[in-house]
Amino acid sequence: MAYLYGDSTPFPLDDNFLDTLRAVTDTCVSLLKIDQGLDESLSRSVAARADFDAELGRVEALAHSLVKAMEPHVTASESTSEHQVAVRLLQSAKQVLEAARSELTHRRDAALAEVDNLTVEGRNNINQALEGFLSSGGFPGTVFRMRWKGGIAEEPAKAQTKLSTRFGLEAILEIEVPLSHAFAHPLKVGDLDKNVAIKLPAPGSWLHRGPQLRREVLDGYYVTEMEISPERAAMVLRKSNKHASAGLEVLVRAEDQAAMTVKRLAEEGAPSTDEIVLEGEDAATLQRLWAMIEAAAGDLVGKRRRLLRAAFDGVPVEEIERPARLAEKIVASIAPLVREMRARGASATELVLKRDLGNGRREELYVARAEIARKWAELAAPRRAIFDAFDLGDRGGGGADTIRVEPDDEPTKSGVPRVA
Repeated sequence: MAYLYGDSTPFPLDDNFLDTLRAVTDTCVSLLKIDQGLDESLSRSVAARADFDAELGRVEALAHSLVKAMEPHVTASESTSEHQVAVRLLQSAKQVLEAARSELTHRRDAALAEVDNLTVEGRNNINQALEGFLSSGGFPGTVFRMRWKGGIAEEPAKAQTKLSTRFGLEAILEIEVPLSHAFAHPLKVGDLDKNVAIKLPAPGSWLHRGPQLRREVLDGYYVTEMEISPERAAMVLRKSNKHASAGLEVLVRAEDQAAMTVKRLAEEGAPSTDEIVLEGEDAATLQRLWAMIEAAAGDLVGKRRRLLRAAFDGVPVEEIERPARLAEKIVASIAPLVREMRARGASATELVLKRDLGNGRREELYVARAEIARKWAELAAPRRAIFDAFDLGDRGGGGADTIRVEPDDEPTKSGVPRVA
């Protein structure tokens, strides 16, 4: 069902971008709050060091004053009581001063350790902030790459997806494969298609052709591994799903390869160095099988759940110096669409999408601009300014901050349609 701008011209994406806008804004606000928290932690660290240095300086000044005051008495004759009392006073003072210095150092280290813990916690929250959105949504232009491996015997299947954005964010997420899903275990080829057979060299004579080729029926094989990406598509077929077994590695397509190829796999998993190029009916047979596998796996990417790791411009996100820079890149990645939605909408206060329902009916989805602006209202001005790229404010005034946000406004429910 195609989406349309508010003026009924085609929208470039096939999903409800209003939901994406909400989720992206929430994610960026979380990142900016983390950025603010890191700034506060840095300020606390600087303040703790400055307080330590100042107090230590005062203690050192006190020690200097005491030494100076005792100096005339220490230089007196060693046999006099005056000299002996002065020496004992200085020794006692030295012990007191050392204890004070140790206490100050302990207090400083405790304060810095607390700040470090808050900093680590804040940086770990970057992954959490991203996970909520990346596990269910995606940025325009995001590329997904998926790997799946069926478990042997009773082992559960494992799957991951890697997503890459246009602005330098990459992430790997674990896919949660439901027990009821076709890919919860290896798939038997015969359950997908019948009489699947190709001509292959006999084991041990892989390099030979002509009379050495024989028809090999694959119905009893199991699809145990799969890889799908824009650059590459491949699958592994094994003779058993109960134990390690020999099989075939099928490279369906690759950027540097013009035709489908097959390699035999040994029981321990190592592929043969020899491969055969499939052509004609054999290639069509496996291409048909692959199409069925790809269709059955079509919804797996949408079942991504746990963020395993993420990096921004090659740096793990928990180590990036300024989370605000990531938030700024994210906002910039969708800002052109937001601005275009405003430009192509008739409403002065809402962003609107439409869907063509057919039979002369259209469904309208909308969100108040004030609802979106409310999400960043509590941020400090420099961080709020990042959202000026959306251009949701009064164009005669001062950007997004000029949107009037009433505290008792009811949020607009995107998805509640107005049908014309």
